[in-house]
Amino acid sequence: MAKENDIKLEPTYGNFELRGVIQAIDDVKEGTTGAGADYKSLKIQIATDENSSTRVDFFGMKKDEIEVVKFKGKTVERQSVKWAKRNDLPEGYQLSNFGSTGLGLDIKDAKTKGGIKYFVSYDAIDKIVEGFTEGDSVKVTGSTGYSKYVSPNNGQEMVMTNYTTNRMYKIDDIDFTDEEYQPYAKFDQKVIVVSSEKVNDFGEDKVKALLLDCIIVTSKKGDFVHQEFVVLADKRPNLAKNLAKLPSYTEIPLKGNIVNKALVDETASNEDDGWGFDDQQKAVKGYERYFEVLAADNTLMEESKYTDDDFVEIDAIDEEEYVEPKKSTKKATKVEDEEESVFDGEDDSEYLDDMDNWLNDEE
Repeated sequence: MAKENDIKLEPTYGNFELRGVIQAIDDVKEGTTGAGADYKSLKIQIATDENSSTRVDFFGMKKDEIEVVKFKGKTVERQSVKWAKRNDLPEGYQLSNFGSTGLGLDIKDAKTKGGIKYFVSYDAIDKIVEGFTEGDSVKVTGSTGYSKYVSPNNGQEMVMTNYTTNRMYKIDDIDFTDEEYQPYAKFDQKVIVVSSEKVNDFGEDKVKALLLDCIIVTSKKGDFVHQEFVVLADKRPNLAKNLAKLPSYTEIPLKGNIVNKALVDETASNEDDGWGFDDQQKAVKGYERYFEVLAADNTLMEESKYTDDDFVEIDAIDEEEYVEPKKSTKKATKVEDEEESVFDGEDDSEYLDDMDNWLNDEE
């Protein structure tokens, strides 16, 4: 939701990293932006195990000029280069990270970052189509973005997660059937925690979970969306306790797993039913998509950084009645010892007892 950013909402950025196998490469789309710039875009489906996959985006557009950088010790020199000269850079200069995409066409092991060549993002899309194919094992990194749309099914406003890629390179072949294989689909995201809810029957496995209603500020203009993050409380009870106790509008970085998996009906028949559907299509009964929180960085936490008034939508009220809210003056609280709880204090005993009872309650 857009708002007049009088109180200077600060963007809360996020990143992602996947290791998997290219499942599908869509056709390249070309068009013109509202500002008249030519662009190219591409979507690629990355499988991270036999039943999980994530669709990532590549986007690039033509510009009058691009930025190049030159590193001298601890200093960085920047200059602009005309679009037509983008492949003939001044000596010692390279493309900046902004507006460029790193590609590794030679196979590297999963931990290697070398062997990556950077292209202007517009040109990188053609290089991807030429150099990558379905079945390639890759590592992909980039930034997470969020946009809103209205569901055609129920008319409700929904939030879509966009995974915009800035690096992709080939790695050693991944074998999902290997007993030692561990799926790798990670995110890190700074969020503003609004509230939390305890549930006893989350997901396909009906487990106890803490649902976090979080705000993500998506632009410097003050646009923001609400996004849910999930702590599986049976697996991480202490993390659930800590996050549940946070004051509203606390800003904190979260890290965890991107869960985007098909729910497979294991009782489905392996025999051809004669109606033209393969076994996998017949077996899928639904999907689970959520962000599973594994950790929170309390050293970078800012308690009650904002208030309710900071997120009042200007278009929802009479501007003549609008009074500019005051930003919270409460200072950040940082917990130095990772084992310490933000619940420390005599007044928390009743709340902690309630959380303990919920976590220890046998269904």
